[in-house]
Amino acid sequence: MNLRHGLAALAATFCTVALAQDQPAREPMPREDLQSLAATYQLLRDAYVKPLSGEEILQAALRGMVREIDPEGGQFLMKEDLADLAPPANYTGGAVGLEMIARNGEVAVISPIVDSPAEKAGIRPNDVLLAIDGTPIKGNLTLAFKMLRGPLGSSVALTMRRPGVEAPHEFKVERQNVQGAIVRVSTAAPGIAVLRITAFKDNTLDQVARELEAQWRRQPFKGVVLDLRRNPGGRLDTAVGVAALFLPARRTVVVKTQGRRLESNSVYLSDPPYYARNTDPFAAVPPEIRTLPLVVLVDEGTASGAEIVTAALRDHRRARIVGRKTFGRTSIQTVTPLGPERAVRYTSAYWFPPSGETLDKIGITPDRLVEAVDFQRELDEAVAELRTKLQ
Repeated sequence: MNLRHGLAALAATFCTVALAQDQPAREPMPREDLQSLAATYQLLRDAYVKPLSGEEILQAALRGMVREIDPEGGQFLMKEDLADLAPPANYTGGAVGLEMIARNGEVAVISPIVDSPAEKAGIRPNDVLLAIDGTPIKGNLTLAFKMLRGPLGSSVALTMRRPGVEAPHEFKVERQNVQGAIVRVSTAAPGIAVLRITAFKDNTLDQVARELEAQWRRQPFKGVVLDLRRNPGGRLDTAVGVAALFLPARRTVVVKTQGRRLESNSVYLSDPPYYARNTDPFAAVPPEIRTLPLVVLVDEGTASGAEIVTAALRDHRRARIVGRKTFGRTSIQTVTPLGPERAVRYTSAYWFPPSGETLDKIGITPDRLVEAVDFQRELDEAVAELRTKLQ
């Protein structure tokens, strides 16, 4: 994979790209530290029990440095790593449908993709991936993505550890074509529409507008359940747009980002320039929809961009939240190239809701908790909550 194409694929999520030449000059490494680094390199090159090339030692040092400093997703990337993280556009193999994150030296599941082989096999958010076909993963997210891909119809054995369960469990999963983001509007009860969004992709806002308009033409509704269960996030501008659909359209804060560098500090508002790439995708949405009573349905697989939407609608008292505590992921990664074939991905900022509350590794606690892991019961509870707002 071309490095530039790999960076573009990463940048489609909560990951920005910063060119190395954009970085300001820094103090050089102290001479003593350079000497220690060189001495360690030479010692391993000369005396380690197995022969090593200089490139092997250098890569190990760089990978270890980034991983140790940034266990939440930091990674030193070679060209082949980017190819493993983002498959080529013409990829014809299968997948199991897992959204994952590197966390505290482990690979954790954010959420299985809705209707994917992984979800059907019973894998849940927060499960930890220990091994694939018997090969230990040891927190290597790149290796995990690489090994999960394979021929359509082939099977893969995933050894998982579930929080609160002592013994690991093995899941046999068949690789299949995994559907992309689902945007669907349905009727849960008379006068109540359910807007289901499973991820925030390039065309999600256009799909949301079309689905809502079509349902409104068929039968106007009085309230909306925004179903963000098992939604791991996606594009930041799409998340801002979904929140903006139900917020006042002028100068309402949706989310703020904060980091050490000037460009990492931004405020995203509900105005179209913050989410519309060309024309406002919601221009033709009936204005009545934007002010209808609203409930947001979440679970432990609601993460990142989906949490941005949930928190913004909660903080502005626009919606009640129903379900289970969300995942708690607020980190934003940056990828900086280090020449034509190397790059570093690291956490450059965190996002904060309008209230300024810290949600990282904490998540959002719903106003109405639903403990049972039953999709229909959770939806029934959200509908019941919405009915109290319609009375």
